[in-house]
Parts: sequence; C-alpha cells; structure tokens
Amino acid sequence: MSGQKDDVIAALRRVKTAPGRERQGLYLVETAEMCRRARRYGADLEAVVCTPAFAASPEGEELRALLVDACPIYVASPGLIGKCLEAKPTPDCVGLARVRVSEWAPLLERGWRGGGAEEAGLWLGVDEGENADNLGMLLRSAEAAAVSGVLLGNGTVDPFGRRVVRGSRGAVCSLPLAIEDDMAAAVRAARARGVQVVATSANTAHAYEDVDYALPTLLIVGNEHRGVSAPILALADRCVKIPMLGQINSLNISVAGSVALFEAIRHRRARRAAGG
Repeated sequence: MSGQKDDVIAALRRVKTAPGRERQGLYLVETAEMCRRARRYGADLEAVVCTPAFAASPEGEELRALLVDACPIYVASPGLIGKCLEAKPTPDCVGLARVRVSEWAPLLERGWRGGGAEEAGLWLGVDEGENADNLGMLLRSAEAAAVSGVLLGNGTVDPFGRRVVRGSRGAVCSLPLAIEDDMAAAVRAARARGVQVVATSANTAHAYEDVDYALPTLLIVGNEHRGVSAPILALADRCVKIPMLGQINSLNISVAGSVALFEAIRHRRARRAAGG
C-alpha cells in the first residue's frame, strides 16, 4: 500500500501542473482503459496506481497481467489518489507515462519515408491553440488520420495536460509530436522540404476541397478566437475555408481540423483508386 511520502504519490501530485510535468518528464493517464491503451500504443509507462478494490477485481488482475513486464503497479486508497489529483470523480486506476516529443525535422523526414497517411506525408499544425478540450479531440482525429506528425506552435496548450490527454483518448501516447517556439521557422522548413502549406481561414474565397491533398501537405489550424496568425498565413501556399450553410459562421479547431484532415484522406484514396 502506497503512502503520502512514496515517490509515486509525490509524482502524482507534481504532474497536475505544466511545470511539474516538465520537471518529472511524466504525464497522467487516467482509468484502466487509458492505461491499457497507453501500453498498446507504445507509451512508456513508469507506474500505475490503483485502489485496493480495483486491484482485487478481475479487471485489475487482467491489467496487472498486461503490465507485468512494463511497469510497477502500486495500491493506494481512493482518498489518497483523490487528494493527489484534486478532481472528481476519482479514477480507480491511473498511470504515469513518460513524455515523448520530437524535433520537427525528423517528423518531416518521417512523412517522406512512407510513415504518414496514405502515400505522401500529411502533417497537422496548431498555431496558438488555447483550448485543452479542442486540442485533445483534434489530436484524436489526427491519430485516426495517421498523420506523419503534429506541429504545436508557441502559445498552444500543453498536449500532456490532463484535459488534453483525456480528450485525445490516448492519442498523445502514439502521435509523433513536435513543440516549436518558432512556428514560422518550422513552417518555412516544411516549405523548403517541398511540403505544401494549407492554412484554414474564414477570410478566403477558396473552399477546403479545392486543394490537391495528394501532395505532401502541412495543414494548419489556428487560435479559437483569432484563427491562424498573420505571419503563418503569409507563409501558406493556400488559405482555405469550410463553407458554413447555417447562421453560425465558424467551427472550433477540432471540428475544422478533422473535416480538412479527412478530406485529405478522401483525396488520396481517390487518387490511388484512379491509379495516380
């Protein structure tokens, strides 16, 4: 039984904050299902902490068998876990996973090696995305689209925060992520590599379908209130919008990014079916 002074309990407390996650190099994975996904998706689990009731349950025994060679499993009272997380409802099982981020250059190279969606590389960029729930859902779509990598610019919320991880349903455990302070420099690097840059914007006449997504493409979505910033828009080869047919004139970035990503997948499948 783990107590308040145990290292794993101290780590649970620290990863609640971005500075704590940075110092520890760990982030929180909540619930047994998310711990299973983390293991299945290749995340480096450092520890799992569960309640006595869960540990004694058939599901707990199954999880222990899955993680027997992966990480230690600790038992702590629901009250202690709840005190560490300061959130309700208190999960009966949580994991600590190792933060993994990449430099942007290797992710660009990865797309050219056939590691991305369909044939040519497909990357997602997020420019100053501030909403944790939106980012989590967008990363979930990016993982489903098998993107070659995700570029997160300065001002974007921490992808390893609790709400992002939860909203992504574990996608952060497998997605190749790059966090770059200089978004413009990263975009210029993509262009120099022959990648077309497509940015979403409400202030354009070009529809999101009118792009050849069969080419290597970096799709960029922007801030929930201001959209993609002017310096990044200036670097884009094409700015596109999703036409709104009702009275609401915008979509949040998780929806807009998902629509555009799967339009890219549709283009690529159509090109392949046509023998192109």
